[in-house]
This record gives sequence, structure tokens and C-alpha cells, in this order.
Amino acid sequence: MPSLREWAGKTLQWKRPHFFSTTYELRTGEQALAILNRTGVMKQRAIAEAEGQAWRFQREGLMGRRCVVYSGESNESAQALASIQPAWNGTGTLRFHDGRTYAWTRTGHWRPVWSWVGQDTVAVLSIKRGRLLEIAPAARDLPELALLSLLGLYLILMMEADEAASAAVVAGIVSG
Repeated sequence: MPSLREWAGKTLQWKRPHFFSTTYELRTGEQALAILNRTGVMKQRAIAEAEGQAWRFQREGLMGRRCVVYSGESNESAQALASIQPAWNGTGTLRFHDGRTYAWTRTGHWRPVWSWVGQDTVAVLSIKRGRLLEIAPAARDLPELALLSLLGLYLILMMEADEAASAAVVAGIVSG
């Protein structure tokens, strides 16, 4: 797969190849640049691939709120690279084990824009309605660009799943 760095300053789109698919592809035209495949019970895990690298995202902890990023696809000899504990509104701080951090922010309510913001308070990439990914030109040299692109989508999907589950519980209570 080609490097995401080539697309800095441009807009890409996350798409599912099929309606019932749990796989998402970051595409430019017909070319896939990255793949996120949700797996496991209730699709709480994901295998992410881009630029010849693979990561595993997994919800852990009390009520599965914390997301841990592991290198590689398998559980064997998996090394945790980073983690984020989203707040009730979905925002949070991604902390790499070497001390680097990125803020996961949200602007807007009805049409939110989710962004990864570096320590210099500059957004390096944003995901907008319609699963549109915009990579800032300043992100071109970030070694974790692919990881941030994939993890952003995963966090949005997990938040949407949580909202759907909450709505189902409320509907059951109201109708019951």
C-alpha cells in the first residue's frame, strides 16, 4: 500500500467494501491506502494495516472504555504502544509509552469534526462527517501518521457502537 504521506493536504474517505462488512478501507479512488477490520465479540477489537505495518486496537478496563494499541496483529508477543481513555464526550489523550501525546478533540455537535492535535496544539489530521479524512500538510513527516489515521476511525466506530447500545437500552425501557 502507498504511503499516506503522499496525501498530506488532501482529503481521503473511509468506506466499507460491502454494506454488512466490518472492514473499512481508506480510499483514494479505487486504491486502498489503509484497512481497519473490526473483529472479536461485539467487534470490540480491530486489526489495522497501513504502509506495511499492522496494529491491534483493543478495548480494555472497566466497561471497556480504555483503548490500547498493540504492535502486530496477534496476541502473541504483543507489545502495547499507546493507550487512550476517552472521556464521556469521546475526547481524550493518546499516550505513547515513550512519552509522546496527542489530544483527540471534537469540534461541533451536530456535525462533529474529530481531530488529532499534537503537543504544539496544531491539528495533524481530522475526520469529518461522511468519514472524510483530511491530513494536514504539517503531518507529512509524522512517523505515527498511519496509526493516528486508523485509530481515529476506530474511536469513532466504538463511540457510535456505544451510542447505539445506549439507545437500544433506553428504547427497551421506554417500550417495556
